[in-house]
Parts: sequence; C-alpha cells; structure tokens
Amino acid sequence: MKRVLLITFALLAISFSRPAQAARLYLSPSEGRILPGGNLPLDVRLDNEGECINAAEVYVRYPLESLAPVDVSRGNSIFTLWVNPPEAKENYGIVSFIGGIPGGYCGRVPGDPGRSNILATIIFQMSSSTPSDIASTASVGFLPESKILLNDGLGTEAKLSVEGATLTVGGKGNGTDKWAVTLAADKTPPENFSATLYRDSGLFANNYFIVFSTVDKQTGLDHYEVWESDKRGRDPISGAPASWRRINSPYQLRDQKLASIVKVKAVDKAGNERITQLTTSLANEQPQTPARASLMWLLALSSVAVLLTLARFLILW
Repeated sequence: MKRVLLITFALLAISFSRPAQAARLYLSPSEGRILPGGNLPLDVRLDNEGECINAAEVYVRYPLESLAPVDVSRGNSIFTLWVNPPEAKENYGIVSFIGGIPGGYCGRVPGDPGRSNILATIIFQMSSSTPSDIASTASVGFLPESKILLNDGLGTEAKLSVEGATLTVGGKGNGTDKWAVTLAADKTPPENFSATLYRDSGLFANNYFIVFSTVDKQTGLDHYEVWESDKRGRDPISGAPASWRRINSPYQLRDQKLASIVKVKAVDKAGNERITQLTTSLANEQPQTPARASLMWLLALSSVAVLLTLARFLILW
C-alpha cells in the first residue's frame, strides 16, 4: 500500500523517465552530545545529488535504552504534502514519515542562505533508563525500508545511500533545553488557509466533507481542530455547548444540512493558532465535486484535488 502512495506522489510531475539515479539521506549534525536536562535537534536531510526528488518514505531508528524523542517537527521541511506526517513510534525506537513535493525538489532554493534540504527534525533527549552521570554512545540511523522516489513521472526508486549520526549521551554537567528555547521564540501562527466543501459519491457515502491544509515554517504544524455549532453556540447534533475537537483532513461534517457554523483551527508546536471559517452552504453555493477524468489528469491538478484522488483510490483498492 505504501508503495502505491509513493508512486501516486511521483505521478504529480509528468516528465520523461530515466534510469534510476542516486540520492542520499543523512542526519545533521553527524555528531553531538546530550547532557542531563538537555536535548538535541537532529535534522533528517536529503542530498538529491543533482536529481529531482518527488517523494520519500523514511524510517529513522534509534536505541530505546539511550534516547527518547521529545518531538518531531516538519516546520522547515521541503515537503508540502504528507501521507504520513512525522511520527515517533517510541515502543519500537523508530521515527517514520511519508511525504512529497509537487513539481519535485531539485536542489537548493535560489536565495536561500542555508541548505534547504530538511525533510524533518527530530528532537532527542536522554532516555529515562540512561544513567545520567555516565557518558555512553548512541547511534542513530536509517532502516533499509527507507525509499526516495524521483520526479520522473514513473515513481522510479533512486539508488539510496545513508549516513547516520553518533551521539554522546549523559555525563557530568547540565544540558540546555534547546527545543523549549525554540518554542518560546515562535510567535508566528500557521499560514492562512481555507476549508473547502466537497461532496463525492466515492467518499464518505456521498456525505458532505471539508478539505483543508496549511503549513507552519517555524516550529511546525501540530494538529487541526474543528468547531461546529448553531448560532447559539450549541452542538448541531447533541445540543450541548459546542467545543473544539481534534480532526484530520478530509473531515465529514456532522451537520449534513449545512446549517451550522464551521471553523477549522490550525495549531503549531508552540501553540500559535490560525482559524478559518467555512462560508459555503446550500443556500448560497453548491459544494465542489472532484473531476472524474483520467488518472494522469487528476494527478496534475492542485494539491487538494490530488489528495482527494489519492483518498478515492485508497478506498477503492
């Protein structure tokens, strides 16, 4: 299934196919130290080695006995579409994600003073089982299931090389909570966005649903919430006082009569918020229906249409 998702991302760009080329995943910094009370951000970076990259499926492994992820940020990521956002599976010692970028990533962005090749940032601290006064070594690397797909219109898998990091964990002294400093400095909310109403016979049993997406280029997006109420602030179904609830996109509306106030809130890692309100209703505008054209045409549409197409194929398959 994940292979299907990655190929779907790669089809976003239509070009001539070429033999598989190389790409490199690496961690930065390659060496570092984590003292008691401190943490260390570790960037997952991509060296495209002159090729255009469209998508990636990444698995980072770390030793459970030495390290624990505090958080995972996609704030500086070059990816704009996510099948699986960065997630730490703490019981297995793995951080994984699947993401992509329409049009492909072909190298450093002109005018960028830094290396614009970050896919995600993992913030590590010492594991609670690690002796704080004794320094030890922890190796962080990539699992062989990691994949990079080229922007060649075919989802060709690149020949991948990887480079991990070696961290020194524990020892005398006190560390700095670098992630807390970063969060405190972030006063910028996620970027403006909108929620679009849709209805499609292949999704949600032909019920109305909304699609939304935004990015946060500082500490990264954390989650979305929805508010659904009548004009008195009551839940349209239960009649109880309305409240914010966590959701994902796409989201099926509870009030299928479209008579409710619907707001979507994007919250970043620092707690900054951006709110948008759905304005479409049966009284003033009909919802959009994704076009039923050929697969190649659908995959060349905007990000929202691409996500809808992806969801439809996943359900049918």
